[in-house]
Amino acid sequence: MYGCEIMKLLFFDCEFASVRKRNYKICEFGYFLYNDKFEEIESNNFIIDPNIGYGDWDDNVLREVLTHGVDSYELGYNFNYYYNKIKSLIEGVDLIFGHTLDSDINALKCECVRYHKENIDFEYYEIKDIYNHYLNLNYSVGLKTMLENLKIENTRVAHDASNDAYDTMLVLKHFADEKGIDLILKECEDAKHNSLFETSISYSNKTIKEVIDYLNSETKEKRISKGKLNLVTNLYIRKMPISDVGKLLGKKISLSVNYAKSNITKAMNLAKIIASEGGTYFMKATSCDIFINYEYYNKDNEVISDSRLEAVKKCGKDIKIVSFNEFLNYLGITEDDLAKQKIEADFLYLEEEQKNSENLGELFGDFFKNFQSVK
Repeated sequence: MYGCEIMKLLFFDCEFASVRKRNYKICEFGYFLYNDKFEEIESNNFIIDPNIGYGDWDDNVLREVLTHGVDSYELGYNFNYYYNKIKSLIEGVDLIFGHTLDSDINALKCECVRYHKENIDFEYYEIKDIYNHYLNLNYSVGLKTMLENLKIENTRVAHDASNDAYDTMLVLKHFADEKGIDLILKECEDAKHNSLFETSISYSNKTIKEVIDYLNSETKEKRISKGKLNLVTNLYIRKMPISDVGKLLGKKISLSVNYAKSNITKAMNLAKIIASEGGTYFMKATSCDIFINYEYYNKDNEVISDSRLEAVKKCGKDIKIVSFNEFLNYLGITEDDLAKQKIEADFLYLEEEQKNSENLGELFGDFFKNFQSVK
């Protein structure tokens, strides 16, 4: 995948002084930077002043998690000071790995908003997804348990956020020693995530609608990156209202990436139809109820199935595997039907209107409520 070039691998972890109302305040950013031979390039743990009052600290975190006292953090620099270093670290590497990084990403987003900084957007690999793929698990496992199960000894003393980053490296190295980085990335596509998709501080409905208008337009003059397109697709699906009746009521359906990646508009239309039948278009294949496998022929006339098919078969769940055409037949539609439809986004406009009404209600209280009731 990456040929003979030397890659840089970043492993990082954050600790938080407070997460009240999902508003994260970072007090540690620990990281290890390695090359693809797992030779250390640099490491550090930034002790960060969260810039909050003493009463705002999370008592449980102070007692059970953090290994420094409040004074140590408050004597440090705040996130604004470390922003450029963190941003250059993330943007200067080839691959990023972490354990349950969704919280860390939300924290980075919150701090960027607080200090009026540009968001640090990136793609990364979740180590628990890689671990689950190779051990055929479908539940979350902590890093300590991973090391114990894989019989990996960590000789470092756990004193700060960088230790979780180091443990993440050890787990990846365990699999990489056997398979190599390239094969891991190929076999564990589900482990790859986009930081924008993992956070609630994300693109607005306006941005999503702009992209959908672009996809629906007949003239394709504008350009759009694959990263932004994937993000908008995911957000569109996440916001989609699910019917409480239909053939797929309560079912999670995952569509082969073989089809979705090359037929984005059709895939989004199919997601809407699935929602109208009470089902949920689900990204993670090993957590679905129905997996739609799409096969095609490569240049050597070989049949290619979805790369996640084996993981679906081995995950231990009772997942029904159907072909793409079988699924369309079940719904009573054809691929031409998917191609003819424009992507529907009316629910995004309704959500925006509802949000605006709620905001006005907060501003004007009972007056606005009475005004709304006037016929």
